[in-house]
Amino acid sequence: MKKVERISRKFFHKIHSKHLKIKSSKDRLRNLINEKNLSLPKNFLKNSNCLDAGCGSSFHGSINLINLGVKSVSAIDLDKSILKYEKNLKKNVLKENRNKLSVKIGSVLNLPYKNKSFDFVLCQGVLHHTVNPLKGIKECYRVLKKGGFLYIQMMGKGGLIHEFVMTYLRDYYFSNRKFRLFFDRLNKKKFDKLIKFMQKNIKFGEKSRNLVGKKFLGILIDLVDEDFILTLRDRIASPIYEKYTFEEIKKILKKCKFKNTRRIYTKVSYKNMRNIFTYFYRFPNDDLSKFLYGSGLLNVISKK
Repeated sequence: MKKVERISRKFFHKIHSKHLKIKSSKDRLRNLINEKNLSLPKNFLKNSNCLDAGCGSSFHGSINLINLGVKSVSAIDLDKSILKYEKNLKKNVLKENRNKLSVKIGSVLNLPYKNKSFDFVLCQGVLHHTVNPLKGIKECYRVLKKGGFLYIQMMGKGGLIHEFVMTYLRDYYFSNRKFRLFFDRLNKKKFDKLIKFMQKNIKFGEKSRNLVGKKFLGILIDLVDEDFILTLRDRIASPIYEKYTFEEIKKILKKCKFKNTRRIYTKVSYKNMRNIFTYFYRFPNDDLSKFLYGSGLLNVISKK
């Protein structure tokens, strides 16, 4: 395991551990895929042995698959930190389905499974954090059975908001020590304290304008929750974040011998500021969506 991969795993273990304490995060991340948006053959998943390649400490993808009624899920990630929550997950979340989940330590770049082991591979938000996404896709192809499906989620590129966060703020984070220290310590409590300080010090303009400013900042307190802050931390502070267009992903998958590649559109609901932008997430081909978010977050399914 390369040093940057160890750092990434430690980084995401902290994020996943916090996600497990937030109900809105769990509800959203455990329901990202369903039979309707995957458009798979009828009852395909119910008879499937699945791989959650890069399951993370929270096992959200594994839970999502098991709740869809799959036959089994093999979950894998880089180090033993993923085992911290496995026992509690099986006892209190999966319950009677606990035997459907098996867990291994390993890398998506070198999967410890035999050729043609799985009917469905879920690799959600993983490959763009690796040192060699192409090798990871080849590994997913290797362990899939003929006629099986790969579902990947990759970070897109382009767009005003997207590039501000994923390029400018990332560059600023890694180049500015003071900002990095501030951002690393940021949480909901400290965000609210900062906003209240700003509200208190809106006092130098017209009274009516001051009140409008204070109301606006008050709305920000409602719109920014811990889940939103963790999303920003993922986007800005992750050690590796490769970005793609859908056409680039299609070419990579074709090079790896996948076929029938198509984009999936998930209908996720948010309880924070991201709710304002839900239209653009759901309709990424809209001209305004492209202007703001470019390729967006790419959810892609492909067949072996």
